[in-house]
Amino acid sequence: MASSRLLGASGGFSIAFLDLDGLKLLNDREGHDAGDHYLIRFSREMETGLGSGGLLSHVGGDEFIVLMPDTGA
Repeated sequence: MASSRLLGASGGFSIAFLDLDGLKLLNDREGHDAGDHYLIRFSREMETGLGSGGLLSHVGGDEFIVLMPDTGA
């Protein structure tokens, strides 16, 4: 499990809370399918940037939590 690996990491880790702006407006203007596509694309881009060590978790709506190993404040 990624969280166990992060807690045991000697280099520490950082947690980031992300709240994407504009999702409600996108859903209202272009529909929920467009909003879902936006969330999926965002998630894929974030996971690519994080690599295998980080962890991206969708909290709900337009909110995410990111765990990043070997990072400080």
